[in-house]
Amino acid sequence: MVRGELVGGRFYVDRCLSRSASMSVYRAIDSTDSAPVVVRVFPSLSTAGAAHLERVCSALWRHPHPGI
Repeated sequence: MVRGELVGGRFYVDRCLSRSASMSVYRAIDSTDSAPVVVRVFPSLSTAGAAHLERVCSALWRHPHPGI
C-alpha cells in the first residue's frame, strides 16, 4: 500500500507502522472526520500459511510470560 491509497472506502493510508508475515499495520486518516486511525491489513494465506499462523498463535497463547 502507498501513501494516499484509499482502504475500505473510508481510510487514506499515511504510512506503514509495522509489517510481518501475518499482517501489516498502517497509520491512516479517516475521511469522515480527519481523525488518525490504525488500520490492520491481513494478507490472504495459503493453507500451509494459515496452519503456520495457527501454530504460532497457539504457542504464544500457551507462553507463561505475563507480557504476551
